[in-house]
Amino acid sequence: MSNLRILLRVCILMIMIVGIVLLPHITLSEPARLVEIPPEEVLEHVRVLSTLGSRVSGYEGCIIASEYIEKLLESYGYTIIRHSFNVTVPVDYGSSILFRTMGQEKVVKAYALAPNSVETCYTRGISGDLVYVEYKYGDLRDLSGLDVRNKIVIMDFNSGALWRWAVYLGARGIIFIIRNDTRYTLKEDIIKRFWTPIDIPRVAVYLDEITDILDSIRRERVAATITVKMKFERRESYNIIGIFNGTDPRLAKEFIGLITHYDSWSIIPRIAPGAEDALSTAVLLEVAERIPLMKPRRSVMIAFFSGHYQALAGARYFVHDSIMKGLMLDVLNRLRVVLEIKASAYTPLIAIYDKGNFHYNYPVLYESDIIHLVSEEGVNLKYIVNRTISELSGGKYTLHFYQFDPSHIVLEDPRYFNFEIFSLLRIPSIAIASASFSPYRKTPSDIVEESSKYFTNIRLIASTYATTVKYLLVEYEDPLFEEHDFNPKNIKVLVGRTVEYNETAGVYEPLGDSLVIVHYFWSRPTYGQIVFLGPFVRHYIIEKTDSEGNFRIPIVIPDELYWVMGYKDDPEEGPIEYAIDFPFTGSIGVRIGREIETIVQIALFKTGSVVLFDVLDPDTASPLDPEYVLATLVIDHSSQNFARHYGIDVEIIGNIMDPRYYGGVVQIFVNPELSETPRFDILIPLGGLRWYSLILTNKNRGLYIEPSQQLIIPFTILQVYEDYSSINNIRLEEAIRSNLYTDIVENLLSVSSIYRSKCREALSRKNYYQARGQAIMAWLAERNAYINLRYLTLDAS
Repeated sequence: MSNLRILLRVCILMIMIVGIVLLPHITLSEPARLVEIPPEEVLEHVRVLSTLGSRVSGYEGCIIASEYIEKLLESYGYTIIRHSFNVTVPVDYGSSILFRTMGQEKVVKAYALAPNSVETCYTRGISGDLVYVEYKYGDLRDLSGLDVRNKIVIMDFNSGALWRWAVYLGARGIIFIIRNDTRYTLKEDIIKRFWTPIDIPRVAVYLDEITDILDSIRRERVAATITVKMKFERRESYNIIGIFNGTDPRLAKEFIGLITHYDSWSIIPRIAPGAEDALSTAVLLEVAERIPLMKPRRSVMIAFFSGHYQALAGARYFVHDSIMKGLMLDVLNRLRVVLEIKASAYTPLIAIYDKGNFHYNYPVLYESDIIHLVSEEGVNLKYIVNRTISELSGGKYTLHFYQFDPSHIVLEDPRYFNFEIFSLLRIPSIAIASASFSPYRKTPSDIVEESSKYFTNIRLIASTYATTVKYLLVEYEDPLFEEHDFNPKNIKVLVGRTVEYNETAGVYEPLGDSLVIVHYFWSRPTYGQIVFLGPFVRHYIIEKTDSEGNFRIPIVIPDELYWVMGYKDDPEEGPIEYAIDFPFTGSIGVRIGREIETIVQIALFKTGSVVLFDVLDPDTASPLDPEYVLATLVIDHSSQNFARHYGIDVEIIGNIMDPRYYGGVVQIFVNPELSETPRFDILIPLGGLRWYSLILTNKNRGLYIEPSQQLIIPFTILQVYEDYSSINNIRLEEAIRSNLYTDIVENLLSVSSIYRSKCREALSRKNYYQARGQAIMAWLAERNAYINLRYLTLDAS
């Protein structure tokens, strides 16, 4: 009997213990009620924001948007901090096209496309006959029968990479036609520009402005003059922060950060309505309005950042200025959780993102905090979000995922979150976000759409975020993590200057108003090698230096490797004036050190450039790996000495370090007089006995360019073939005179000659697609002949 009584007491005790352990989770996981956000109220903000004009950071529309947000937050009862910072952006001061037909002229407003790297293609006027190209295949087949060399080409904006092939054949400028009945997708943002600083003006016009011009092209000769007035400038931009203090004496010291961005971007910066970006802004504004009515127990920092499309510049400067200048250090120290909203009307699927594609610097201790924030054993946000979605959708949907793998993305569409900057400080940070986003982002087509489907999706994401916010501010009673004590050692800053080497004085002198490009590809040492995971985790920053060449890039990734390049385009008219000087800069790779500031000096030199297409791997006939291209040799044609000054830029489309995005376009920067190479050759070595992918000697005469000149070599593969052929003819004669066995070489040269003849015949018919294929085959045969001749020479010696 006594044993039974003891057993009964033990059972009761166990039940009590389980109840005590589970009670907080049961209680805290049950929100008192959902916070409903009507989609109509959200869309009202979206309509306002997306009709202010371009909201690219630093543009007037972005400044007006910041004032709109500030006034609303103030009316809701928040204490406002307007934080200003400078951001480097391409500013379009107004572009135009002058069309000339028989005895008539017409000027049409045009819109400059985003720069080719740092080249805005500023021009007071570049002229040529107009050639209309109809889009069908998106390659050289669409140009068959047309002569576009030194012409201005006009085509539909929805034409993929067709414009690149027009430049390949020697076009001087491109005009794109925008049709209001066509929707453009975000892929345009990476394929409608070169990713090296090539000076090829590209502008867009609306169809209804040029209908008569298109009619005229069919009947008569039409000429056009393109004017582009776009410049890179450091513009003032703003973060708008609102503070609302909590009511609970025990919990009010803890801050919850609610964040998003309000700026926009477009491949045509002047036409950047950014309705999708405005949606997240609108949701956060609606949540902000309801927070005072909740009587939050915890305090709130609500932040609307700009500079999002300039590598999260707004969030980076906010953290930097709070720690280094005391902007909001007390609030930053008391931030317990950062919760971002990133909404889309295009999907009902909602996810919790614990990572993004900006960086991948997540230590184990930080990961454990995120697990505590999301899991049932901790704050249990996963349950709250999942239950809210289910209730709002009547059980139709649940949480899509709560752990984000940055490699599970479409490469053209990385997920960048402002919370990633806070995660570098080890503040537990996540986003409640749509699982996919509008396909029309970053284009003129990102406009407000209204349908019952979109209303349902907006209600779902907005109400889920609002309910989660209420849970953290009002219902969760346990303390949230620890208070911080941030100091300058918690952040890393890249500091540097651009200089020019004074040959006479033998010293480096500051070179101001330059443009610095900082590329980041996530990498980790593996058995002594660097393995790039850049296709998934990457970003790049363009920063304009001050008049003394100084620049400062706040919040870079600790212990990581950056590629740093530098240019100067002053005056803006014409090609790049100065480029990075490889021999005098040393490695373009910069490892972020343990000190607060990592210091770098970038040497530039006055230069011209040679633009090459078809820089191919001879084993696959696909664009060559940038690793080989960066080893390009620029040598004096006569002495074979290496150039004293030179630079190289290889196109990686979209900054995506993946073979599918290698463009096969290379820009070589050289100043023949300064480099002591009056006439020069270009060679791209492949290492060892693979010899060279490309040799350019201008038919054994050497190349020459003036400073500030840009030499584009159209149909480069044909020139490469011709130069291999010139070298082979000389060496074959020498081999025959030396009685060497040359049958294999002669057979290869015979094959290359056949392909060359076919190439010429195709070119005579302006069948460029077929001609390029034949030229590639001729190059491959000629290159193999070159290698065999080298072997013969080595054997003979």
